[in-house]
Amino acid sequence: MPAPPAFNSASLSPTDLQSTCVLTAHGIAAASTTAVKVGDRMVLESVRFDRTAAGRIGMVSLAAVAAEFLGQEEDWGRAVEALLAQKRIGADALATVRVLDLFGKIITNSDMHSGNLSFLTDDFKAFRLAPVYDMTPMQFAPSAQGAVTHKEYKPPTPSPASLAAWRVARTMAGEFWAAVSARTEIGADFQAIAQDCGQRLRGLDRAAAMLVPAPAPKPRSTKARPA
Repeated sequence: MPAPPAFNSASLSPTDLQSTCVLTAHGIAAASTTAVKVGDRMVLESVRFDRTAAGRIGMVSLAAVAAEFLGQEEDWGRAVEALLAQKRIGADALATVRVLDLFGKIITNSDMHSGNLSFLTDDFKAFRLAPVYDMTPMQFAPSAQGAVTHKEYKPPTPSPASLAAWRVARTMAGEFWAAVSARTEIGADFQAIAQDCGQRLRGLDRAAAMLVPAPAPKPRSTKARPA
């Protein structure tokens, strides 16, 4: 791993743009964002995907949906599995969330709480996955005081149960780290970090190649709460 870096939060702004590009290229809807430099600051401007020419689309976070139908549940995968068991989402949403969960972990997004995944809805009874947002390697973000600590990159290893989703997520993450390492605007320090992360990720490929995917588990049964 490179020496402790010298960069600020602005260095991470282009990574959000890059994750959007990678996700979109693989058929996963992501919020359209633009990096705007204001003085010495870099800010992200995001297009509202819950607004259309025809009017507003209902949007609700996973946190709110889980509180209404499941009780508190922060884990993306477990919450969406339970929502599928209640037939409030489709199986395609669960498959996408499993990939997103692994992709976020592989690119060190340590801010994947239940407020950072949302759904669109017409009746607040059935839900479809909203475009992804805030998919950034937050593990490397400086603290609120500007301090940057040395953090080792440890991407999650695949298991037979997660192998199919892991392979998709790993492909996207490899593209992400390669593209980020080529972006000069993030600075040499973070370019070096991205390059190192890509190399470490490739080190897992041999172990993954030896695994056999496990049979897909059946969705767990969860009694729906009254709407």
